[in-house]
Amino acid sequence: MLRVLKSSTCLTACSAIALLSSMSALSAQTMTLVHPAPISRMHYEQLKAANPELLQTLTHAHMVAAHAPGKRPSGSVWQPLTNQPSFGAMCPLLLTDGTVLVGDVNGSADGGTGTSWFKLTPDINGSYVNGTWTQLADMQAGYEPLYVASAILPDGRVIIEGGEYNNGAGVWSGQGSLYDPVANTWTPVSPPAGMGQTNSVGDANGIVLDNGTFMLSPVYYPTSGEQQLFNEQTLSWTATGTNNPIQNDEASQSLLQNGRILTSAPYDNSKKKTQAALYNYKNGYWARIGAPPVQLWDENGEIGPQVTMLNGDVFAFASTPGHTATYSKSGVWTASPDMPIVDSKQYGMADAPATVLPSGRILAMGGPGYAQTPAHFFVYDGTSFTQTDDTPNAPSESDFQGNMLLLPTGQVLLTDQSEDVEIYTDPAAPVAGAAPTNVSVPATLKAGSTYTLRGAQLGGVTQGASYGDDYQSATNYPIVRITNNATGHVFYARTSNFSAMTVTPAARSTASFTLPAGVETGASRLFVVASGFASSPVAVTVKP
Repeated sequence: MLRVLKSSTCLTACSAIALLSSMSALSAQTMTLVHPAPISRMHYEQLKAANPELLQTLTHAHMVAAHAPGKRPSGSVWQPLTNQPSFGAMCPLLLTDGTVLVGDVNGSADGGTGTSWFKLTPDINGSYVNGTWTQLADMQAGYEPLYVASAILPDGRVIIEGGEYNNGAGVWSGQGSLYDPVANTWTPVSPPAGMGQTNSVGDANGIVLDNGTFMLSPVYYPTSGEQQLFNEQTLSWTATGTNNPIQNDEASQSLLQNGRILTSAPYDNSKKKTQAALYNYKNGYWARIGAPPVQLWDENGEIGPQVTMLNGDVFAFASTPGHTATYSKSGVWTASPDMPIVDSKQYGMADAPATVLPSGRILAMGGPGYAQTPAHFFVYDGTSFTQTDDTPNAPSESDFQGNMLLLPTGQVLLTDQSEDVEIYTDPAAPVAGAAPTNVSVPATLKAGSTYTLRGAQLGGVTQGASYGDDYQSATNYPIVRITNNATGHVFYARTSNFSAMTVTPAARSTASFTLPAGVETGASRLFVVASGFASSPVAVTVKP
């Protein structure tokens, strides 16, 4: 098969030429498709002016030698899916019925002209490892994006916006699409006012605010500091955050437990290099805050992911040279331990995945430099990093190829743009206090019917996983899982109509949930799960 790789972000001219030279010597080896290099909008403009031929080369697919995969350690924390996909898996998103939406990095799998998407459904025992695949509807014709903004909306639909590439061309797409899981349809979304089909949204950050509104941060150059709020009923946009001092290009964002948005970025509108800011959705304004104490981005503007931890602090990863920093819930930046040195190479993260685990620890996929191999996996326990098992593909891939998703089981699903999807199981025990509480549902439920769910912390206290400036896979919304007492079989209800998508501890909210028509009847236990944390069981009786 063709292994799909994502080559270096913001390659310097020298490193790009070196890469191209090495590629020319690989004709006799096994070849694999390399997707276009993701290049920051600012670096794109620099190359466009200084070296258009190099720019053309960097933004088109090439073939390079494939590496043999490594071996799986005995007793590894990683498990492969029993039924692996037949496509290059990317951008996993947790649908509100417990299934996982996964995109095809190659675009259309069925010969169409829009990106193909697939659904992974856990088996009757709730196992994602033994799950099965179903192909879903393609996006609209002409939209095959790579490196996008993505989110689950309060009504249960999925929004995909922009794309640094469309159908292999570096265009910073302004297209978007809205997926309805019930109807299995995609609806095109027009770009925000003043933005076109190209050179606008690009590899943007997207985040769902405390009140459930999706906020998009287009790369749109040169006025890159403005955000756009999405109306999911009218499919329209409204500008906000017009006073943002920081450019959106390559920015990383996190939802804080106080409802504000923390953004860290390599650029600001005065071209200064160290900055961070907070967005308040209640008044639509940004406030510049103190700079991180360490550099979080590399010379090309790449930045790492940042995750909201269970205690409300935000942990931010750097690209190179592997620094990290913590932004406390009291509003203070402090330096945190550097990532490890492995085989004399300093590891870091840029456009790479990390996630909070149910144990409160952080799982991260790092590399020895952007687009360099091998990738390794690390766990941060709040004090130090420990290297953990690698996936079989890690020796031959870079950290930017990975996307993580926190599953309702508390496990982590990893895609790496290949046909190997892996599941990570945290060996450490879950911590208390982060799960939904005070869950209230009717004691008797009927198959196929819709009910109201009430409770506290229905979105948990963390968004779960983060990637950096694109491919968001937040899971701060309620998932309803029902386990039949007699058979032990697991069923998921479809949730929707979230009154909030906050990560504020003890915050109360409501949601709707609809039981599947085929749910088993009888005495059962109902759990509400948010970002891998399950509530205490509620006894219910399911009627036909």
